[in-house]
Amino acid sequence: MNLHLFDTWASTCTAEKVEVAAVYQPFDLTKTTTYPGPTVGGSVGGGTPNVPNACKNTAADRTVGDWVTLPVSVGVLTNWAQNGGTYGLSLYGIESDTFHWKQFDSANSDFPPYMEINYTGTLTPQVYNWFPRNGSAVNSLTPTLAATGDLDPNITAAQKFQFQVYNTANTKIADSGLQTANSYAIPAGKLVWGQTYYWQVQNYDGAKYSPPGIWQALTVQVPQPLVTSSLSQNPDGRGGFSADNGNYTTSETDANVTTVGPSLQVDRDYNSRDPRMTGGFGESWSSVFDAQGR
Repeated sequence: MNLHLFDTWASTCTAEKVEVAAVYQPFDLTKTTTYPGPTVGGSVGGGTPNVPNACKNTAADRTVGDWVTLPVSVGVLTNWAQNGGTYGLSLYGIESDTFHWKQFDSANSDFPPYMEINYTGTLTPQVYNWFPRNGSAVNSLTPTLAATGDLDPNITAAQKFQFQVYNTANTKIADSGLQTANSYAIPAGKLVWGQTYYWQVQNYDGAKYSPPGIWQALTVQVPQPLVTSSLSQNPDGRGGFSADNGNYTTSETDANVTTVGPSLQVDRDYNSRDPRMTGGFGESWSSVFDAQGR
């Protein structure tokens, strides 16, 4: 593994040692502005590069300098990837003189640092995303599960996915088998309304499966009827149209007889978002005659 850096200034044209150390303490790049910075360990790599252009860059032009390649221990990357307590890399040199002083371009430059990693063998297949997410509720007995993933780019085989569904008794109730499609509709007759199930998906490259995924909880809920309680009449002065929800409303009075006792006035309201079709005055109309006691 190699760390590539652009040395844009050096205090001497003589090749001097640069050490690489692992950072063992979390840090914030926007706040780490003073020496010595976060805790680091011993040297895990480095080199003695020649920097003929950086040492002559007296104008501090950050586009002038030399690319430097520093070999770094592979173990550092492994520890970093496995959350083993490595939080980054740090550079240092001998502090007893000024000959080892150097300045390197950062990620906010035209020549940002980067790491070169060479590996042998093949990478394990991966699943990057999936749907529905853990804890989701679906309103169908045949919901569709989906996932995205990737294989080692050196493998020519087509990736295949396998979806599995279990109930709360840890009994498998559905299995897609290996398939090239990245989605799977659970067959009818497998799920029951009001129950919770658990599912996972794995990617396969013809030889290896992706690591077992986290089991995703899925609850099957009975579809709820359309709610009409929020279908009020729009305020006056807008011509009956509401830009907030895109509906049109209006009201009509069909009878208004002045008498003693209960009112003989018949009012009816229209709302274009009202899905009901069985009212006394037809589709999307409502009146007191449509009220029911339950």
